Amino acid sequence: MVSIDLFAQMDFADEEAWKVFTLNHGFVHENYSRLIQVTYNVQVPLYDLYTVRLDDGMATQNWLQTHDAVHQYISQITGLGESPDLETVNLKDKDQFYDWMYYHQLIHDQIDQVLGAQ
Repeated sequence: MVSIDLFAQMDFADEEAWKVFTLNHGFVHENYSRLIQVTYNVQVPLYDLYTVRLDDGMATQNWLQTHDAVHQYISQITGLGESPDLETVNLKDKDQFYDWMYYHQLIHDQIDQVLGAQ
């Protein structure tokens, strides 16, 4: 099972690490979709969560919006309640980036535990 924990421990503005993170993060969401289908008999739409270009503000915003919607849906299905807002962030701001990565990792840890994906 791929976890985002190690990949989330990156330095701010490390573009190569971000690419590795988003690729593995996409695999994690793909696995969640399969586990939810088997466990809850519910389809979680697969969106392109594998890449996001931080140098394109509109692409980044679209990715954040889609990613947040997916997390809200997963949280609802798994009974975790409302997921914290993962959309409202400026990933080019160092403090916001690190806060977002931290809370995002915690959310994934909760999902991993509920789905037995640890």
